[in-house]
Amino acid sequence: MKIRQVKIQNFRHIDELTLSVDDMVALIGPNNIGKSSILRAIQAFCEPINNIPDADYNEANGYPNIEITITFSDLSEDTKSQYRTRLLDEEKLIIKKKWIKGKAKPEFFSKELCIKDPLLSDIGGNWKELKSDTTWIGLADENEVEFKKKDDVIEFITSYVNNHRDLYKWEEDWIPNPSGLQEILIHHMPEIIFIQGVVDVPEQLTTKQGTIFTKILGLIIEDALETNQNAQEIFIKLNKLISGFSQNPTEGVERINNIIQLENEMAKNMPAGMEAKFIIDAKEIPLSKIIQQVAEIKVDDGTQTPLENKGHGMQRAAIFSLLRTFSALSRNKASNSQEENGSGINHRRPYLFLVEEPELYLHPQAQRQMASSFEDLISEGNQVIFSTHSPSLIDLSQEKRICILYKNQDSKIFKKQLEEELFEEDERNRFKLLEYMNPHRSELFFAKRVVFVEGESDRIVLEMLGDYLNIRKSEISIIETESKDNIPFYIHLAEAFELDYIVIHDEDAREDDISNPPEKEEDECENCFLRKKDKFRSLKDHPKKNNRIKEIIRNGKLLTFYPTLNEEFVIPKGKSKGVSAQQWCEEVRNGEKELPLKLEKIIEEVYLF
Repeated sequence: MKIRQVKIQNFRHIDELTLSVDDMVALIGPNNIGKSSILRAIQAFCEPINNIPDADYNEANGYPNIEITITFSDLSEDTKSQYRTRLLDEEKLIIKKKWIKGKAKPEFFSKELCIKDPLLSDIGGNWKELKSDTTWIGLADENEVEFKKKDDVIEFITSYVNNHRDLYKWEEDWIPNPSGLQEILIHHMPEIIFIQGVVDVPEQLTTKQGTIFTKILGLIIEDALETNQNAQEIFIKLNKLISGFSQNPTEGVERINNIIQLENEMAKNMPAGMEAKFIIDAKEIPLSKIIQQVAEIKVDDGTQTPLENKGHGMQRAAIFSLLRTFSALSRNKASNSQEENGSGINHRRPYLFLVEEPELYLHPQAQRQMASSFEDLISEGNQVIFSTHSPSLIDLSQEKRICILYKNQDSKIFKKQLEEELFEEDERNRFKLLEYMNPHRSELFFAKRVVFVEGESDRIVLEMLGDYLNIRKSEISIIETESKDNIPFYIHLAEAFELDYIVIHDEDAREDDISNPPEKEEDECENCFLRKKDKFRSLKDHPKKNNRIKEIIRNGKLLTFYPTLNEEFVIPKGKSKGVSAQQWCEEVRNGEKELPLKLEKIIEEVYLF
């Protein structure tokens, strides 16, 4: 059972926001945009949270209630059976949780297909009319059913309608407070692991129920009980001992006499006129809870101390280690389970990891390892939703996982996500290769404006001369695409996410340049002519490439050099284009060369807005 859509209304400073949820979602946006509020809202829905602080109610729009609606899909067969009458098209389950300020508990609603029939819409309330209806009497007779009492009518008609749904008209509607919905949901929904930001890091390293540390301990203890005979024997003996304290001991266990005496003494010492019996009861304790209560993480980095006493860097690194460990343990457990039952099906509840800024206190290499751990977690059927300011955690080739949050002029929060995949499989693989070549390209999603150029010489000229003109801005990212052929990939991304972007590339050749193939001149050597032919062949495709780029730009700007940056502005060629560009810029900055007016205008176009 996985979350596929989340709708949040009137929670903190979110008026209304609907998110699509893939197996992994990266929440991107400036500080105080609502990323943490989204994670908290999902946590509030999935966990039995009754009371929400008054400060979380957003009453600015005149509607005081908080509503969080989640659409579930990928339901297990057991879940489908439990919710058979509540499933919508494509076997979706849509549940709303509503908090009303001042009420002790939230209300639950299920969106269901309701029959458009005044009698059948409330079979229980209309059972007397239905019992005397000739149509239903006839159908009951055909099925050898006799309407003796109310339950007979309700059971037969409900069953008949559900088995002949195509005979009736249905419409979606919210059904309030379906009986037992919250209790049933808890056993089917993903289990939450919330990893908070830096302020609350130590909490995830404690034995408090629901932390990632206790989840890992739980996996280890389960394995120990399944495979370790001594652990099983200790567990059985412990619960026998506890059973002696309970009101109804298990078979073969006598109730402890001191407990009986204590109950009798308490009853005897009650005030006159308030006679009562007392029962002291004890329940079995799962072994995992006992171990979790006494377990503690310590770190020996020269001095052995509890992890909570270490610095934030060490604590965050421990969270990172726990995530990777959890991923490995759950993967091994799932693999062993599949080998044993031979079905290849994992029947456990999936986990939903809600992570605030996983990059905190991690160096870039560790951040990339964290991204890899997230991939491992979702490969085992889990989901990960995280907020981030780090390009290292963003995979450009997985565009549906990206959710960019904005505020409009009225300070209302909205988002940009892609509902459909942007690239074909071969394009996606090529884009992935580009990311391996330069992992910093993902910073385009964090910039106020992004500029796509072909290579390092273009970037160096724009950045160095931007500094020289004192107009360069750090919130503008210049992204090397490695080739004109790759520019369309980035344009598609920028257009899809409505980014502010500029494309700058060499034209290399125009139509006039390739209209006539080269001819050998009278005194021209053979090698010179062959080089001229090779250059012509290399240029003949560029007009088509230039037109292709121009055609697909809708909301961005296009600036070009003709034929190339180096040739138009007479930048000397050396062994390295980047080094040559850097040396030329130094000469401009030192006054040895004049900055061409066209290039100055292009640089101003990039940085001034």
